[in-house]
Amino acid sequence: METMSEYESQKRMLEDLQLRLTEAEQKIVDGEKLRKKLHNTILELKGNIRVFCRVRPLLSNESGAVSYPNNGENIGRGVELIHNTQSYSFAFDKVFDHSASQEDVFTEISQLVQSALDGYKVCIFAYGQTGSGKTHTMMGNPEFNDQKGLIPRSLEQIFQTSQCLMSQGWKYKMQASMLEIYNETIRDLLATSRTSIQDGAASKYNIKHDVNGNTQVSDLTIVDVRSINEVSSLLKRAAQSRLTRSSFEIQ
Repeated sequence: METMSEYESQKRMLEDLQLRLTEAEQKIVDGEKLRKKLHNTILELKGNIRVFCRVRPLLSNESGAVSYPNNGENIGRGVELIHNTQSYSFAFDKVFDHSASQEDVFTEISQLVQSALDGYKVCIFAYGQTGSGKTHTMMGNPEFNDQKGLIPRSLEQIFQTSQCLMSQGWKYKMQASMLEIYNETIRDLLATSRTSIQDGAASKYNIKHDVNGNTQVSDLTIVDVRSINEVSSLLKRAAQSRLTRSSFEIQ
């Protein structure tokens, strides 16, 4: 009888511990859902569309051509260009001067990367004339930690965060596709055949929108990825395709 009573006591204790564990796991899930909601509410308040300006280091003949407001509401948000004694003022959501590091820029957009992990659609692109530093900002030099651009830093955040969340029961599936729009023609940069890359027009890729608001490009190569190294390899492959195309067009 004593053995049976002890067994029943341990059984009830085990059931109680299992119940507590289930409740704790549910609290973690509920907490993560609340974090997502609050995080993205804050970003919406900041603005769903934001424009940042990054000023490259000035050349020797450009000294004094750019200045930044040092008082008022435009601190960190304004830039003034001076040309032929005329000054032109511009305001942005954020201005990175020539001393801003790659880490400074990424810190500002890393919250958007988190939103992508939370299931929200995110688009970040660089716009500017040739030589303005778009590639430096987006890619940088992945071989050196302090020179990494937004793309390699974003990949690190995506995989590190997803691994952490998977340990909490969340499931993620990573896929990559890369395209280039050249002379209004979509080119699949991950196509396996060089001919198919160069003759992308023959494939007739079409941009489609489904009822859920998702945007897809028909017949675009999609690759399952499980690590940063796999994505980095695809990025190198895509970059080579772009270079091949540029040489092909110039010749």
